[in-house]
Amino acid sequence: MPSTHAPFLESPDLSVPQLHRVMEIFFNTFGISQDRSGAVEISPATISEQKLALFKEYNVSRISVGVQSFLQTELRTIARGTTTNQITSCLEMVKQLNFPVTNVDLIYGIPGQTPDTLAESLKTALSFDIEQIFLYPLYIRDLTPLKGKSISENALLLYQTGRDILLGNGYVQDSMRMFRKPAPNDLKNSDEYCCQEDGMIGLGTNARSVHYATPYAVGQTQIKQLIESYIKLDQNDFKTAGHGIILSMKERKRRYLIKSILKCRGMKKQDYFKYFGSDCESDFVQIHRLKEKGLLVDCGTHIKLTEKGIMYSDAIGPFFISKAIGRRMASHPAI
Repeated sequence: MPSTHAPFLESPDLSVPQLHRVMEIFFNTFGISQDRSGAVEISPATISEQKLALFKEYNVSRISVGVQSFLQTELRTIARGTTTNQITSCLEMVKQLNFPVTNVDLIYGIPGQTPDTLAESLKTALSFDIEQIFLYPLYIRDLTPLKGKSISENALLLYQTGRDILLGNGYVQDSMRMFRKPAPNDLKNSDEYCCQEDGMIGLGTNARSVHYATPYAVGQTQIKQLIESYIKLDQNDFKTAGHGIILSMKERKRRYLIKSILKCRGMKKQDYFKYFGSDCESDFVQIHRLKEKGLLVDCGTHIKLTEKGIMYSDAIGPFFISKAIGRRMASHPAI
């Protein structure tokens, strides 16, 4: 499949010289053109004007800010080391540099969160004239301070609250999580990243490419050790991937299907046939089952999630995962 885009870096607490080194690896070792779309995820606690200027120099097209919440009490609940002042300062710096796209990540389902507190965070995000807002459910991961805690019981209501606020403010919903400002006349931007068809390379200790990931850590000490070992690698070490599996044709079909139908625009059946030479509904009986439950609908040219299906996307994706891949995921502590 064609590779026309390259979202590429999650930026932990790296110095400017270290970020220069990562950029050099990306552009020189991998030979990626600066003309391609690139994204950097930043933390308000560690960003600086110098780092943002470096990203601007390398023509980064999208800055994603890990805000999670604009309320200090909720940030403490999810063990985030950022303050609301740092978040505000970060967004002001980002907007001043006029990156083509600024994204803000927000979390719903935080213990103690209410529709009113989520609405307050969204109101603050909207005041910054943000191009994209990702609304994530709270995930409880191994190795994190939240392990053993439970997501808020009113998570579904919180999702609906956030969705309705964003749609009411003119945003377009691309998936369960992603909301964006519409393009002029809502025409599809030809430079839009399409995860199921375009290539992607992820660099950084917590970044993952579409196909493989390097070692994972959460604690600051372990993260710094990974960073130190990463930047000491020889150039030849970047020519091969040390992690991952080669997907069979059946798994490639599953991956394409999952990444396509979880987008609101759905999967074009003709595109599936073009890539794989088979009919998607014949390949996956799960499609028929989800139609019967009112979660998927056949629009003729496309198979799309219904409004209910979008709401339950986090259950629909795993529904298509094979048992073999499910066992691999279960054995990995970071997934």
